[in-house]
Amino acid sequence: MIQAAIEKFSELAQATTEFSPPYENLYRLCEKQGQFTEAINALNKAIEIHPRYQPHQGALQQLYLKLYNEKMKAGQRKAATKLVHTAIKNFNEIADRAPGLATPYEQLSVFCEKRGRLKEAIETLGKAIEIHPDYKPHKFRLAKLHVARAKRHDANSRKELGQSSMEVAIGIYTKLAEDNPEQAAAHERLSEIYEWQERYTDAIAAKKKAIEIHPDYQPHQIRLVALTVAFAKKYNNSKEYAEAVEILTGTIDFLDKFSPDHERLVRLLDMASEFQEHLGQFDKALQLLERASRIWPHEHFLTERIGILLEKSKRIESAEATFLRLLENNQDSASVIEIVARFYQRQAMPLKSETIVKEAMRRGVNFGKDRDWLAKFKATQTTSSSTNIDDLNTHSKPNAK
Repeated sequence: MIQAAIEKFSELAQATTEFSPPYENLYRLCEKQGQFTEAINALNKAIEIHPRYQPHQGALQQLYLKLYNEKMKAGQRKAATKLVHTAIKNFNEIADRAPGLATPYEQLSVFCEKRGRLKEAIETLGKAIEIHPDYKPHKFRLAKLHVARAKRHDANSRKELGQSSMEVAIGIYTKLAEDNPEQAAAHERLSEIYEWQERYTDAIAAKKKAIEIHPDYQPHQIRLVALTVAFAKKYNNSKEYAEAVEILTGTIDFLDKFSPDHERLVRLLDMASEFQEHLGQFDKALQLLERASRIWPHEHFLTERIGILLEKSKRIESAEATFLRLLENNQDSASVIEIVARFYQRQAMPLKSETIVKEAMRRGVNFGKDRDWLAKFKATQTTSSSTNIDDLNTHSKPNAK
């Protein structure tokens, strides 16, 4: 039935070459039948009659893209490439026939990009922006093209050209952010660029602005944590270590205000405490761990970390009280029993260590996978050797997300 309609509209189109509706109906029917080449031909005829009717140009782009995807899916890469060349030529002709219209340049830019001709894609989209300078989607896409070009130059060791393109993109996104303070998109894109450039301070600041605009959007908060961790690791064991601590602390306070995600907050608090410990700031490290412990009061790895910090800072009585409190709340945990027993071993108190283990065994605590440790522990009771606190590895921590 559709094929019969196609034949009828073909006859009407040939009979009335200055009347576009037959071609319009013909392209729609051909598209419905998957006859994309015929649909493109019919729509081009309609565009020749009404070259300034922009919906036709948008529909033509979609037809080319559908035919392109069909050829790529069939593995016909050469045919797909040839089709892109045809589309570029087609939209150049439309642009010539309809001066002052932005749409042909917009469509032309799409196919130049698909062909990998980024410079031409940027130039043609620039012409569309000249015609409609306030149309934001064009500006976002122009910045995206500059980013793609910058990364290509960088990959080809043309870093100066890449940097130049990236600075153009940053300028476009910065202006968009200034002109549209209620929208987060420009801040998101800026954060992505800064991250790629390893400018983590700028990336974090941009991401925070996006979160302030959309505080309930969880992916932004997840990305902020990832950026903060990347920044902290970059400056690990370097003179900028203190700056990393400052960034971590700032993100913690920020997430505490905007995010209900306690797991990520605890993860950052724990990392910040490790950094403060590295700087010899044991009191600050303890404060961070105690804050994390208040959020997750039943996570024994946090209590263990607090005990170890107290031990390292020579507050042995406080450390012992912390470890005993941990044991009191986890009497049947083989890993906790090991933690406390090791503490007494390090403090050269083998009798207390042995008493704790024997009491656990008497209660029938299942050491399971910790049996190897138990065997080693029994062997150490016959020696006077002890473990150095600086060699201690803590136990399980929450999985990073």
